[in-house]
This record gives sequence, C-alpha cells and structure tokens, in this order.
Amino acid sequence: MVQAVYYHEKRRRQRGKIKIFFFIFLFLVLAGGLFYLVVFSPVFKVKKIKIEGDFNQQELISKLEQFIAENSKISQLLGVENILFWYGDLTPLTKNYPVIKEIILKKSLFKQEITIKINERDKFGTWCAGPAAAPASSTSEIIPTQCFWFDKDGLVFNEAPQIEGFLIKKINDYSNRAIKIGDFVLSSDLFSNFLKIFSASEKMGLNAKIFNIENIELQEITLEETIDAPKIYFSLRFDPMNTISAVNSLKQDPGFNKLLYIDLRTENRAFYKLK
Repeated sequence: MVQAVYYHEKRRRQRGKIKIFFFIFLFLVLAGGLFYLVVFSPVFKVKKIKIEGDFNQQELISKLEQFIAENSKISQLLGVENILFWYGDLTPLTKNYPVIKEIILKKSLFKQEITIKINERDKFGTWCAGPAAAPASSTSEIIPTQCFWFDKDGLVFNEAPQIEGFLIKKINDYSNRAIKIGDFVLSSDLFSNFLKIFSASEKMGLNAKIFNIENIELQEITLEETIDAPKIYFSLRFDPMNTISAVNSLKQDPGFNKLLYIDLRTENRAFYKLK
C-alpha cells in the first residue's frame, strides 16, 4: 500500500516537471519567434524616413540616430533600420539646433515609414548687438554690427540681416554684450516687461518698432523718435500698461509734436519735455 502511494506521488511529480519543461520550451519558442520577428524579419524594417522642414536631411537624420542610440540600450540592439528604434523624447536635441522649437516623431507600422516633423521658432524681432553708443553730443551714428533673430521666448536662434524700416521689430543693444545663438536676450522678468512694452506702444498708436538699449545695467529701453511721435523712455523693471492713458492723453494735445521726449521710467508716472 505504501509503495503504491509512493509510486503515484512520483508519477505526479514527473508529470508536473514535464509540464514545467513544456511551458518553458513553449515560452522560449515564442520568445525566440518574437525576437526574430522584431529584430530580423522585414516586418519592422524602415522603408522611408521623411523630414517635414527646411533642413539638411542627411545631417539631421544622422544626429537623430546618434541621439536615440546614446539614450536607449534597446534602440542600440534593434538598429536604426528597425521602426521600433525610433522612439523617445527628442526635445533635448533641440539644444544643438536653437532654430528648432519642437521635433515630433510619427511612425506608421503599416507603411513602415518614419515622419519627422520639425517646428521652427517664429521670428519675433531682431536683436542687434554692438559697441557702446556714441555720446549724445556726437554727430556720428554707431550701428550695431551683428544682428540675430529672437522668438517670443527671448531665445536667440539664428543670424539676421541688418533691417531698416518699421515692418520688423528691431532692438539696437549698445551695451557691448557678447550675444550668441542659444542665448536669451534678457532675463525672464525683464523680458516679460519687454513684451508688455511692445504691446503698450501699439496700444498708444505708435508705429515705431525700433528700440535702443544704451546700457542694459540701467534696465531701460528707448523707443526711437519718429515723424509723428517723440522719443519715449521705458523701464524694463515694471509693467508699462498703466501709462497708456497718459500718453494717449498727451497725443490729444496740439503741442504733442513739440515734445522732445516722454519719460515713462517712473512707475505709474509720465513726464515729458518740450523741444
């Protein structure tokens, strides 16, 4: 009786081991098949890579491949020709391309196609850096030597030509600062007020778009004089919106064209001087 019980228990354990080995074998077969399907079969092979944007496609694709491989061991295993290689957050790569604001990666498994959409930064204005401005008594005009495009975040992202006229916002910075692509033109708090100064000048009905910064340490900016408006001094330290009504009131005065300048560098106050 004891031998019979022992025999049946032994057979039960053997069947259990056989089942375990069977499931392990089945798992290895499925895993191996899946590995072959993903890594070696043509199902996940990339047939085409498209870039939507005006860039050197070969150079950008090469940079993307390098960036993804460096940040993913799985992608290194799969290889660049595998559609599953292409994934991850590509935002850090924009640091090497300041003109790019966003990179959007789209994959089509059915078409075996990769689409890379490049969203470029919008041009808000030009920032022209140069030597210190000439003294007020000097008759010579000093023009900043190097101009850059900057966006609404204040980021310098590309070189710009010297632009004249009032169609594009232009800032002449005579602070003798070294500005390069990838820099911010101002600190975030000053740039916030800088944008409000543009908005305020438009609400004042002033068509001028050329501003001058004589010394950035003073945190002041000047709107250039035009035929129908005097020079206007702004402070970058505070919101200028409260001064709009004062300037609009001065504009109604017949003597507005006789003003030498309007000074808005004191918060909630407007001063002016006649010619």
